[in-house]
Order: sequence, then structure tokens, then C-alpha cells
Amino acid sequence: FGAYVAAITDAAINSLVISGAKGFLGVTPRQTQNTQADPCLGLSGKSLKACRDYQDSTRSQMDTQAGIIEEQIASQLDAREDAEDELDSIIVKLNNYEIDLNNIISQFNPLSCPSKPASLSEINTELSYVIGLKQEKLNENSENNLIISKFENAIIEMDNAVIAADQIGLSNAINGITANISNPKEGEDFLNKQKADLEALETRINDKLTRFNGLISNCVSGI
Repeated sequence: FGAYVAAITDAAINSLVISGAKGFLGVTPRQTQNTQADPCLGLSGKSLKACRDYQDSTRSQMDTQAGIIEEQIASQLDAREDAEDELDSIIVKLNNYEIDLNNIISQFNPLSCPSKPASLSEINTELSYVIGLKQEKLNENSENNLIISKFENAIIEMDNAVIAADQIGLSNAINGITANISNPKEGEDFLNKQKADLEALETRINDKLTRFNGLISNCVSGI
């Protein structure tokens, strides 16, 4: 009779362990609790072995799922980090361009010529454009850095969840970045936009500085 009771007890325990873990087979909704207690705590003998075996199996499934998501993150993360470099270059060029424009304005101030008012108006308009574009790029850089941090943190959270066989923690980590990886080309598109913007800015700066320095020469000549 004792063996029968023990068998029933083991079956009940194993059933509870398995039912508690099966919820992970699909990504579960975000819950407020990020960790779960060790379901094998307090077990011994065959019950403990059954519990640990199931944990190992579950951890293997979790590792596979986390690996798939991390591959998706990796491609996005690489593009986002390259975009950060492009944005940094754009911001540096805008800072230098702003200094150049202010220097040109200061050179114009002591001059006197018929074209001076129109020339200064044109240069000040360009200066306003540069200031606005720089703020836009600073905002884009800040948002991009937040996404990079979000990806990096998600990888850490998923790895920790797999190690701990924490199904809820893994689900929460995946749910937290699902929106950011739903479009696999989003990171690449963002990078390409920054590359194009940098190229366009370099051309604009060269053309505008050539023109504005020419306006100074004309004013010196009294034109």
C-alpha cells in the first residue's frame, strides 16, 4: 500500500511540475512577476530526477527559442550600431558647419555692399536649417541608442532566463522587443537613411560654403 501511495504522490508532483512548465510552449503574455520559484525545490528521489529532467528539456526548448530571437536581434543590432556611427558623423559635420556659417556672418558684418542684406538673409536661413537638422539628428541618435540598449538588455535577460529555466522571464524579454524586430529590414533601412543623409549633407556643405564665400568676395568688391 505504501508503494501505491508513493507512486500516486510522485505522479501528482510530476503532473504539477509539467503543467506549470507547459505554458511556455507558446509565448505567454507579459506578467508582473519576472521570475518563478524552483519547482523542484523540496523534492527528492525519483520525483527530483523527473523534475530536473523536465527542467533540462524545457531549458533546451527555451535555448532554441531564445537563439532564434537573438539571431533576429543581432542583424538589427549591427545595423543600429553602424547607424549610430553615421549619426555621430552627421552631428559633428553639422556642428562644424554651424561654426563656419557663424564665421561667415561675422565676416559680413563690417562690410557694406548692396548685396549684403540679401546675402545675410540667405546665410541666416541656412543657419536656421542647420540648427533644426542638428536637433533632429540628436533626437534620432537618442532614440537609436535607446533601441540598442533595449536589444542588448533583452539578450542578457533571455540568456539569464534560459540559465534559470525561467519561462516567464524569457516570455517577458521576448514580448518586450517583439515590436522592434517585427520588421527585419527596419535597422537596415534606418542605416541606409543615415548614409544617404550624410552624403547629401557633405554635398550641401561644400556647395553652400563655396557660394557664401563667394558672396563675401562680391561684397568686398562692392557688388
